[in-house]
Amino acid sequence: MEGAHLGNANYSSKVNGVIALFPAVDFFQMQAHMDTTCPPTNQTHCSLNSAEAKLLGCDSCIVCPGRVISANPVTYIDAGDPPFKVMHGDSDCGIPWHQSFLLDSALNANGVSSMFHLIPGAIHSDPWFKTDSAQGIYKSFFDANFMPCLTTGIENQNSFTFSVYPNPLSSGGSLVFNLQEEKTVSIVIFN
Repeated sequence: MEGAHLGNANYSSKVNGVIALFPAVDFFQMQAHMDTTCPPTNQTHCSLNSAEAKLLGCDSCIVCPGRVISANPVTYIDAGDPPFKVMHGDSDCGIPWHQSFLLDSALNANGVSSMFHLIPGAIHSDPWFKTDSAQGIYKSFFDANFMPCLTTGIENQNSFTFSVYPNPLSSGGSLVFNLQEEKTVSIVIFN
């Protein structure tokens, strides 16, 4: 994303931290770890015409294992990656929480700082992820991983932009940063 040909010669695309909410990681393992208390559906993960197969451009994951591996973020983890906060509800019937466990385990195994929060009773996209409790977790993570970049090694800059996806505040709310110096902070949040 950086480079003179893209108009961003002075900016790196390296991020300072990642909050991963209920991520899909290893499509091959999703169905095996579905919560047995979830209501039955007529769709199974990675099956013919499943969402995963459509994303990969295959009839099913079985016929394109290379694409499944390429879509798995664990494939690209290295020790230079930024810290992660991984969060998932233990009652998620869309994506099993085991997916977040896989991501967190792989990050830690590769020397990347990661903290996994399993939220009791939360479902996929649960309203809990927009509560004050969740906002406190997000804010603590941002303060620990983004604020140091505002005060070290960038004294000549007066403004900063952060990008956040998915939008943890889609139902309203705010993220508050306490800056030690007068600086402008722009936060771009994507739905």
